[in-house]
Amino acid sequence: MTSETIRKSVLPVAAGIAFIGAVGTFTSNSVQGALPSPPQNVLVQNPATQPVPTIATGTTAVNGTVGVSGPVTVSGSIDVGSMPAVSLSPGALVNLGNSPTSPVPVQDVDNPANQPFSTAVRLEIGNGEIFEGQILSAPTGKTLVVEHVSGEMTIGGAAQSDLKPAVVALTMSQVGLPNSLYHTVLPTFLGTALLVGNEKEDSYSFSQPMRFYVEGGRTLSYQVAFENPVEKCFCVLSLSGYLVNRP
Repeated sequence: MTSETIRKSVLPVAAGIAFIGAVGTFTSNSVQGALPSPPQNVLVQNPATQPVPTIATGTTAVNGTVGVSGPVTVSGSIDVGSMPAVSLSPGALVNLGNSPTSPVPVQDVDNPANQPFSTAVRLEIGNGEIFEGQILSAPTGKTLVVEHVSGEMTIGGAAQSDLKPAVVALTMSQVGLPNSLYHTVLPTFLGTALLVGNEKEDSYSFSQPMRFYVEGGRTLSYQVAFENPVEKCFCVLSLSGYLVNRP
């Protein structure tokens, strides 16, 4: 083999080796350039007048004082885990800024017109000196206030020239513990009427304002007492007042 032949054979081989080396170097550099850089910490130092816009996701805790200006649109539901205790010191003043054209609505819960009551009892009694009975019971959680009692009664019996009109005491009692309370009403004698069959009939009437309280769960009762035994008596007793709610 001549030197020219050897040169022609070696040159292609050398060129191929050089090409492979160049390709290998290019590929290695390309792979090394594609590798990601390690994460780096970034410190953002925007002033308060130019905050970084953020979007809250998930559960976000807010501490301190939060100022809100302008309308805020809220969609969905908002859960409040706890509320701070709100209290007023003794003697503290509370100012309401309502104008005279938009006053604060109020309600007089103890106004007698809210829960009025009235009732009447008719009695036919006789052959005795004292008669008792129950009128009504005050509902639980309320106080019954009797403001006025009125009525009339007639007492019949044999006519005797020396028989004086009976003295009648109408007593209302509060049944229940503690000891019952009493409020006495004295009827006024109006006159005596002579009836057929040698009988007479004495007439009485009464009308008296009062302030008598019956607590819830207790019963208002009546008692009619005479100075002397009576043969028969007819009485109409009317009461009126109102109920008050109790705490």
